[in-house]
Amino acid sequence: MLLNRIQLLSRSENHWLCRYFSSTFNINDIVKQNKQKTTSSSKKKETKLKSSNKSNEISTEENNTDIITDLQTVATTNVGNKVYTPDSNNNAQFSKKAINHPECFTCILDMSVYANANIDTCKLQEFKDIIEDLEIGYLPSVSTIITATQSKKQQEVLKNWQLEKTKELGGDAQFQEFKKGMLNTGESLHKCIEMRLKGVEDITPSENCEGHWQSVQHMLGDIKDVKMLETDCVHQEIFYKGKFDCIAKLGNTMCLIEWKTSSKPKPLLSSTYDNPLQVAAYIGAVNRSSLLKQHDLTEVTHGALVIAYPSGEPATVHVMSQRIVEKYWSQWTQRVYMYWCQRMNHREPE
Repeated sequence: MLLNRIQLLSRSENHWLCRYFSSTFNINDIVKQNKQKTTSSSKKKETKLKSSNKSNEISTEENNTDIITDLQTVATTNVGNKVYTPDSNNNAQFSKKAINHPECFTCILDMSVYANANIDTCKLQEFKDIIEDLEIGYLPSVSTIITATQSKKQQEVLKNWQLEKTKELGGDAQFQEFKKGMLNTGESLHKCIEMRLKGVEDITPSENCEGHWQSVQHMLGDIKDVKMLETDCVHQEIFYKGKFDCIAKLGNTMCLIEWKTSSKPKPLLSSTYDNPLQVAAYIGAVNRSSLLKQHDLTEVTHGALVIAYPSGEPATVHVMSQRIVEKYWSQWTQRVYMYWCQRMNHREPE
Protein backbone atom coordinates (compact mmCIF):
# COMPACT_ATOMS: atom_id res chain seq x y z
CA MET A 1 0.00 0.00 0.00
CA LEU A 2 1.31 3.48 -0.92
CA LEU A 3 0.94 4.93 2.56
CA ASN A 4 2.89 2.09 4.18
CA ARG A 5 5.70 2.52 1.65
CA ILE A 6 5.86 6.26 2.29
CA GLN A 7 5.90 5.79 6.07
CA LEU A 8 8.85 3.37 5.73
CA LEU A 9 10.76 6.15 3.94
CA SER A 10 9.99 8.77 6.57
CA ARG A 11 13.43 8.51 8.19
CA SER A 12 15.22 9.70 5.06
CA GLU A 13 16.60 13.22 4.88
CA ASN A 14 14.25 14.38 2.12
CA HIS A 15 10.95 12.99 3.33
CA TRP A 16 8.58 15.89 2.77
CA LEU A 17 6.48 13.83 0.35
CA CYS A 18 6.19 11.13 3.00
CA ARG A 19 5.09 13.67 5.58
CA TYR A 20 2.57 15.04 3.13
CA PHE A 21 0.76 11.76 2.60
CA SER A 22 1.14 10.24 6.06
CA SER A 23 0.08 13.42 7.88
CA THR A 24 -3.47 13.09 6.63
CA PHE A 25 -3.99 9.41 7.25
CA ASN A 26 -2.08 8.96 10.52
CA ILE A 27 -5.19 10.23 12.35
CA ASN A 28 -5.30 10.46 16.14
CA ASP A 29 -7.45 7.81 17.77
CA ILE A 30 -10.45 9.16 19.63
CA VAL A 31 -10.79 7.62 23.09
CA LYS A 32 -13.21 4.68 22.97
CA GLN A 33 -16.33 5.18 25.04
CA ASN A 34 -16.38 1.69 26.55
CA LYS A 35 -12.88 1.87 28.03
CA GLN A 36 -12.38 2.25 31.76
CA LYS A 37 -12.00 5.80 33.02
CA THR A 38 -8.39 5.30 34.08
CA THR A 39 -7.23 4.14 30.66
CA SER A 40 -9.48 6.71 28.99
CA SER A 41 -7.69 9.56 30.76
CA SER A 42 -4.24 8.38 29.71
CA LYS A 43 -5.33 7.83 26.12
CA LYS A 44 -6.75 11.35 25.91
CA LYS A 45 -3.38 12.78 26.97
CA GLU A 46 -1.65 10.65 24.35
CA THR A 47 -4.11 11.81 21.68
CA LYS A 48 -3.52 15.48 22.50
CA LEU A 49 0.26 14.97 22.35
CA LYS A 50 -0.02 13.34 18.93
CA SER A 51 -2.28 16.16 17.77
CA SER A 52 0.28 18.75 18.89
CA ASN A 53 3.09 16.96 17.08
CA LYS A 54 0.94 16.61 13.98
CA SER A 55 0.15 20.32 14.03
CA ASN A 56 3.86 21.19 13.98
CA GLU A 57 4.42 18.72 11.16
CA ILE A 58 1.62 20.07 9.00
CA SER A 59 2.75 23.67 9.44
CA THR A 60 5.45 23.06 6.82
CA GLU A 61 3.09 21.47 4.33
CA GLU A 62 1.86 24.57 2.49
CA ASN A 63 5.40 25.24 1.24
CA ASN A 64 5.22 21.94 -0.64
CA THR A 65 1.73 22.26 -2.14
CA ASP A 66 2.90 23.24 -5.63
CA ILE A 67 5.46 20.46 -5.92
CA ILE A 68 2.99 17.83 -4.73
CA THR A 69 0.37 18.99 -7.19
CA ASP A 70 2.90 18.97 -10.02
CA LEU A 71 3.99 15.44 -9.16
CA GLN A 72 0.38 14.33 -9.19
CA THR A 73 -0.25 16.05 -12.52
CA VAL A 74 2.79 14.45 -14.15
CA ALA A 75 1.74 11.06 -12.81
CA THR A 76 -1.77 11.23 -14.21
CA THR A 77 -0.56 12.22 -17.66
CA ASN A 78 2.45 9.91 -17.92
CA VAL A 79 1.42 6.60 -16.38
CA GLY A 80 -0.68 4.43 -18.63
CA ASN A 81 -1.87 7.48 -20.60
CA LYS A 82 -4.87 7.65 -18.32
CA VAL A 83 -6.13 10.66 -16.40
CA TYR A 84 -8.14 10.15 -13.23
CA THR A 85 -10.21 13.17 -12.35
CA PRO A 86 -12.38 13.93 -9.31
CA ASP A 87 -15.46 13.51 -11.49
CA SER A 88 -14.54 10.03 -12.73
CA ASN A 89 -13.54 8.54 -9.40
CA ASN A 90 -14.64 10.45 -6.37
CA ASN A 91 -18.34 10.87 -7.12
CA ALA A 92 -18.95 7.15 -6.66
CA GLN A 93 -16.80 7.25 -3.56
CA PHE A 94 -18.73 10.28 -2.33
CA SER A 95 -22.08 8.53 -2.63
CA LYS A 96 -20.80 5.63 -0.56
CA LYS A 97 -19.57 7.90 2.17
CA ALA A 98 -22.79 9.89 2.30
CA ILE A 99 -24.13 7.41 4.86
CA ASN A 100 -23.62 7.14 8.61
CA HIS A 101 -22.81 10.80 9.09
CA PRO A 102 -24.40 13.40 11.37
CA GLU A 103 -27.11 15.33 9.54
CA CYS A 104 -25.38 18.61 10.34
CA PHE A 105 -22.48 17.64 8.06
CA THR A 106 -24.68 18.57 5.11
CA CYS A 107 -23.94 22.19 5.99
CA ILE A 108 -20.64 21.62 4.16
CA LEU A 109 -22.45 20.70 0.95
CA ASP A 110 -24.82 23.64 1.38
CA MET A 111 -22.00 26.16 1.87
CA SER A 112 -21.91 28.85 -0.80
CA VAL A 113 -18.76 30.11 -2.46
CA TYR A 114 -20.11 33.65 -2.11
CA ALA A 115 -19.93 36.06 0.78
CA ASN A 116 -23.53 37.00 1.51
CA ALA A 117 -25.37 33.72 0.95
CA ASN A 118 -27.71 32.49 3.67
CA ILE A 119 -26.49 29.61 5.82
CA ASP A 120 -28.08 27.36 8.43
CA THR A 121 -26.40 28.65 11.58
CA CYS A 122 -27.85 25.87 13.73
CA LYS A 123 -26.32 23.18 11.52
CA LEU A 124 -23.02 25.03 11.42
CA GLN A 125 -22.88 25.27 15.20
CA GLU A 126 -23.68 21.57 15.59
CA PHE A 127 -21.00 20.73 13.02
CA LYS A 128 -18.48 22.89 14.85
CA ASP A 129 -19.27 21.20 18.16
CA ILE A 130 -18.59 17.78 16.63
CA ILE A 131 -15.28 18.93 15.15
CA GLU A 132 -14.30 20.40 18.53
CA ASP A 133 -14.96 17.01 20.13
CA LEU A 134 -12.33 15.47 17.84
CA GLU A 135 -9.69 17.60 19.65
CA ILE A 136 -7.64 17.89 16.47
CA GLY A 137 -5.90 21.13 17.40
CA TYR A 138 -5.22 22.30 13.83
CA LEU A 139 -7.00 22.94 10.54
CA PRO A 140 -6.30 20.72 7.53
CA SER A 141 -4.89 22.48 4.49
CA VAL A 142 -6.44 22.37 1.05
CA SER A 143 -3.73 20.00 -0.14
CA THR A 144 -4.26 17.72 2.87
CA ILE A 145 -7.96 17.38 2.06
CA ILE A 146 -7.30 16.75 -1.63
CA THR A 147 -4.82 13.98 -0.83
CA ALA A 148 -7.01 12.41 1.87
CA THR A 149 -9.95 12.11 -0.51
CA GLN A 150 -8.08 10.63 -3.45
CA SER A 151 -9.46 7.39 -4.82
CA LYS A 152 -7.43 4.20 -4.79
CA LYS A 153 -6.96 4.58 -8.54
CA GLN A 154 -5.44 8.02 -8.10
CA GLN A 155 -3.09 6.71 -5.41
CA GLU A 156 -2.06 3.81 -7.64
CA VAL A 157 -1.32 6.14 -10.55
CA LEU A 158 0.98 8.24 -8.39
CA LYS A 159 2.63 5.16 -6.90
CA ASN A 160 3.29 3.63 -10.32
CA TRP A 161 4.66 6.91 -11.64
CA GLN A 162 7.05 7.20 -8.69
CA LEU A 163 8.30 3.66 -9.24
CA GLU A 164 8.80 4.21 -12.98
CA LYS A 165 10.50 7.58 -12.46
CA THR A 166 12.79 6.14 -9.79
CA LYS A 167 13.80 3.36 -12.17
CA GLU A 168 14.30 5.82 -15.03
CA LEU A 169 16.54 8.08 -12.93
CA GLY A 170 18.62 5.21 -11.56
CA GLY A 171 17.51 4.89 -7.96
CA ASP A 172 15.84 6.45 -4.95
CA ALA A 173 18.63 8.96 -4.29
CA GLN A 174 18.28 10.34 -7.80
CA PHE A 175 14.50 10.52 -7.42
CA GLN A 176 14.88 12.47 -4.19
CA GLU A 177 17.15 14.94 -5.99
CA PHE A 178 14.59 15.21 -8.78
CA LYS A 179 11.86 16.13 -6.28
CA LYS A 180 14.11 18.66 -4.57
CA GLY A 181 14.85 20.24 -7.91
CA MET A 182 11.15 20.58 -8.72
CA LEU A 183 10.51 22.14 -5.33
CA ASN A 184 13.34 24.64 -5.76
CA THR A 185 12.13 25.54 -9.25
CA GLY A 186 8.61 26.24 -8.03
CA GLU A 187 9.81 28.33 -5.13
CA SER A 188 12.16 30.34 -7.35
CA LEU A 189 9.47 31.05 -9.92
CA HIS A 190 6.98 32.16 -7.27
CA LYS A 191 9.56 34.51 -5.77
CA CYS A 192 10.40 36.07 -9.14
CA ILE A 193 6.73 36.64 -9.98
CA GLU A 194 6.05 38.11 -6.56
CA MET A 195 8.94 40.56 -6.95
CA ARG A 196 7.77 41.62 -10.42
CA LEU A 197 4.21 42.23 -9.22
CA LYS A 198 5.61 44.32 -6.37
CA GLY A 199 7.29 46.57 -8.94
CA VAL A 200 10.84 45.20 -9.04
CA GLU A 201 12.14 45.40 -12.61
CA ASP A 202 15.67 44.02 -12.37
CA ILE A 203 15.09 40.34 -11.62
CA THR A 204 17.61 37.59 -12.27
CA PRO A 205 15.99 34.16 -11.97
CA SER A 206 17.95 31.19 -10.73
CA GLU A 207 19.28 28.89 -13.42
CA ASN A 208 16.75 26.18 -12.60
CA CYS A 209 13.76 28.41 -13.38
CA GLU A 210 15.01 30.52 -16.29
CA GLY A 211 12.75 28.72 -18.75
CA HIS A 212 9.70 28.98 -16.51
CA TRP A 213 10.39 32.67 -15.91
CA GLN A 214 10.58 33.28 -19.65
CA SER A 215 7.36 31.30 -20.06
CA VAL A 216 5.27 33.73 -17.98
CA GLN A 217 6.67 36.98 -19.41
CA HIS A 218 3.99 37.35 -22.08
CA MET A 219 1.15 37.46 -19.55
CA LEU A 220 2.60 39.34 -16.57
CA GLY A 221 1.87 42.62 -18.35
CA ASP A 222 -1.83 41.73 -18.30
CA ILE A 223 -1.87 41.68 -14.50
CA LYS A 224 -2.75 44.92 -12.75
CA ASP A 225 -4.39 46.28 -9.61
CA VAL A 226 -2.74 43.65 -7.42
CA LYS A 227 -4.68 43.22 -4.17
CA MET A 228 -2.93 40.32 -2.45
CA LEU A 229 0.21 38.22 -2.89
CA GLU A 230 1.16 34.98 -1.11
CA THR A 231 -1.68 35.34 1.37
CA ASP A 232 -2.96 32.91 4.01
CA CYS A 233 -6.67 32.19 4.10
CA VAL A 234 -8.94 30.22 6.43
CA HIS A 235 -12.49 29.02 5.97
CA GLN A 236 -13.81 29.43 9.49
CA GLU A 237 -17.13 27.66 8.87
CA ILE A 238 -16.16 24.37 7.22
CA PHE A 239 -12.62 24.42 8.63
CA TYR A 240 -9.68 24.36 6.24
CA LYS A 241 -6.74 26.63 5.49
CA GLY A 242 -4.52 27.48 2.57
CA LYS A 243 -2.13 29.97 1.01
CA PHE A 244 -2.91 31.39 -2.42
CA ASP A 245 -0.56 33.13 -4.83
CA CYS A 246 -2.34 36.27 -6.00
CA ILE A 247 -5.55 38.25 -6.32
CA ALA A 248 -5.39 40.85 -9.08
CA LYS A 249 -7.01 41.92 -12.31
CA LEU A 250 -6.16 39.70 -15.24
CA GLY A 251 -7.14 41.94 -18.11
CA ASN A 252 -10.29 43.58 -16.76
CA THR A 253 -11.39 40.72 -14.49
CA MET A 254 -10.49 40.37 -10.83
CA CYS A 255 -9.19 36.82 -10.36
CA LEU A 256 -7.58 34.62 -7.78
CA ILE A 257 -4.47 33.44 -9.62
CA GLU A 258 -2.32 30.37 -9.02
CA TRP A 259 1.06 29.77 -10.68
CA LYS A 260 1.91 26.18 -11.60
CA THR A 261 4.68 24.43 -13.50
CA SER A 262 4.51 21.49 -15.88
CA SER A 263 6.92 19.69 -18.15
CA LYS A 264 4.09 18.88 -20.58
CA PRO A 265 1.54 21.17 -22.29
CA LYS A 266 -1.76 21.64 -20.45
CA PRO A 267 -4.12 23.11 -23.07
CA LEU A 268 -7.23 21.99 -21.17
CA LEU A 269 -8.24 22.91 -17.64
CA SER A 270 -9.35 19.31 -17.12
CA SER A 271 -5.76 18.14 -17.65
CA THR A 272 -4.48 20.10 -14.65
CA TYR A 273 -5.55 17.44 -12.15
CA ASP A 274 -6.87 18.93 -8.87
CA ASN A 275 -5.49 22.44 -9.43
CA PRO A 276 -8.94 23.92 -10.20
CA LEU A 277 -10.19 22.52 -6.89
CA GLN A 278 -7.45 24.46 -5.12
CA VAL A 279 -8.46 27.69 -6.83
CA ALA A 280 -12.13 27.21 -5.96
CA ALA A 281 -11.24 26.32 -2.36
CA TYR A 282 -9.20 29.50 -1.94
CA ILE A 283 -11.92 31.66 -3.51
CA GLY A 284 -14.51 30.24 -1.13
CA ALA A 285 -12.28 30.89 1.88
CA VAL A 286 -11.49 34.45 0.78
CA ASN A 287 -15.13 35.31 0.13
CA ARG A 288 -16.19 34.11 3.59
CA SER A 289 -13.40 35.99 5.39
CA SER A 290 -12.46 39.52 6.37
CA LEU A 291 -9.89 39.67 3.55
CA LEU A 292 -12.48 41.20 1.21
CA LYS A 293 -13.06 44.18 3.47
CA GLN A 294 -9.39 44.56 4.32
CA HIS A 295 -8.46 44.87 0.64
CA ASP A 296 -11.51 46.80 -0.57
CA LEU A 297 -13.01 43.94 -2.56
CA THR A 298 -16.66 43.05 -2.96
CA GLU A 299 -16.38 39.42 -4.02
CA VAL A 300 -14.06 37.16 -6.03
CA THR A 301 -15.96 35.25 -8.70
CA HIS A 302 -13.23 34.25 -11.17
CA GLY A 303 -10.00 32.30 -10.98
CA ALA A 304 -6.98 31.66 -13.16
CA LEU A 305 -4.36 28.94 -13.47
CA VAL A 306 -1.11 29.91 -15.16
CA ILE A 307 0.95 26.89 -16.27
CA ALA A 308 4.63 27.72 -16.89
CA TYR A 309 6.90 25.48 -18.96
CA PRO A 310 10.66 24.82 -18.61
CA SER A 311 11.13 25.19 -22.37
CA GLY A 312 10.24 28.87 -22.15
CA GLU A 313 7.23 28.52 -24.44
CA PRO A 314 4.38 30.89 -23.50
CA ALA A 315 2.54 29.80 -20.39
CA THR A 316 -0.98 28.45 -20.70
CA VAL A 317 -3.51 30.70 -18.96
CA HIS A 318 -6.74 29.02 -17.90
CA VAL A 319 -9.29 31.64 -16.86
CA MET A 320 -12.01 30.09 -14.70
CA SER A 321 -15.33 31.83 -15.28
CA GLN A 322 -17.89 32.23 -12.52
CA ARG A 323 -19.72 29.15 -13.78
CA ILE A 324 -16.54 27.07 -13.76
CA VAL A 325 -15.62 28.29 -10.28
CA GLU A 326 -19.07 27.26 -9.04
CA LYS A 327 -18.67 23.84 -10.66
CA TYR A 328 -15.36 23.18 -8.93
CA TRP A 329 -16.61 24.66 -5.66
CA SER A 330 -19.36 22.04 -5.66
CA GLN A 331 -16.74 19.33 -6.15
CA TRP A 332 -14.59 20.88 -3.45
CA THR A 333 -17.36 20.87 -0.84
CA GLN A 334 -17.89 17.19 -1.59
CA ARG A 335 -14.21 16.56 -0.86
CA VAL A 336 -14.39 18.54 2.39
CA TYR A 337 -17.49 16.59 3.36
CA MET A 338 -15.71 13.30 2.62
CA TYR A 339 -12.69 14.42 4.65
CA TRP A 340 -14.65 15.20 7.81
CA CYS A 341 -16.65 11.97 7.47
CA GLN A 342 -13.32 10.13 7.34
CA ARG A 343 -12.11 11.94 10.43
CA MET A 344 -15.29 10.93 12.22
CA ASN A 345 -14.97 7.30 11.14
CA HIS A 346 -11.13 7.03 11.25
CA ARG A 347 -10.86 5.45 7.85
CA GLU A 348 -8.89 5.96 4.67
CA PRO A 349 -10.37 6.61 1.23
CA GLU A 350 -11.68 3.49 -0.51
